[in-house]
Amino acid sequence: METIKTTLNIEKENLDKEIERFSAKWEQIKPKPHSGEIIDNTIDNLHNQLLEIKDKRTEWNTILEKKEKIL
Repeated sequence: METIKTTLNIEKENLDKEIERFSAKWEQIKPKPHSGEIIDNTIDNLHNQLLEIKDKRTEWNTILEKKEKIL
């Protein structure tokens, strides 16, 4: 029983670290609506930003799945 608790605690800590890393990456790449960044971008740049957002959504969903497995 103690081994299971230890394993779950380790998985929880790993998930917490993964969430922190995700958050830090997201803060760097997310579009900032009031910065003028969106207005100045070309269609290609906006498309690339959209792809990055989709990638981050997939990454976030993976994190949520891991969380559900732990719970």
